[in-house]
Amino acid sequence: MHCTNRSGLSMTGLALVLSGALFLSPDRAHAQCAETTFQNYTGAGQSVCPCFAIGEQAGAVFTLPAAAYPIEILKVGIGWGSQFGGSPQSFEEAIHIYAGGLPNPGAPIFTLPGPVLTDGAINEFNLGPLPGEIVIPSGPFTVTLEFANENAGNFFAPSMVHDGNGCQAGKNVVFATPGVWQDACALGVTADWVVYV
Repeated sequence: MHCTNRSGLSMTGLALVLSGALFLSPDRAHAQCAETTFQNYTGAGQSVCPCFAIGEQAGAVFTLPAAAYPIEILKVGIGWGSQFGGSPQSFEEAIHIYAGGLPNPGAPIFTLPGPVLTDGAINEFNLGPLPGEIVIPSGPFTVTLEFANENAGNFFAPSMVHDGNGCQAGKNVVFATPGVWQDACALGVTADWVVYV
């Protein structure tokens, strides 16, 4: 991993296998780079939610301790699966990162178009080599998957998965047709979306 501060000085840090976010101190000229993973979910199980139309989004709101900010997002993990497994890979619309939370996270500050997701896995997308930095100065922030394929009511189709361990209010979002952000728990989602950064 290579960290560069605003003054152009560089330092080397240790990359962890399940890294997702890079802590950046306010004084980046003397920053120590450390990577860690922040996840929205707590349970080990997964349940499929075949409940989305084209253009809708599902995702997680992250609120970290104030001392953790600012952070740079390097990777995003999205839990994806189908009821019976074995579905072909799915080409979806986009992964979005927003610098806000509920009730409206605002406009995306980063979009990764056309992610390909594999059934039965937490699909990890490496954002570190992409041009520009995805820096979140303070929380909360939101990470979502936008659907290109409808799966509502189709129990054979792959979709976002949740952990089956109870839904934490304010930490799970749905952008639903006709274009309204909502707390997923209030919509009846019974657990937390499997998302990490």
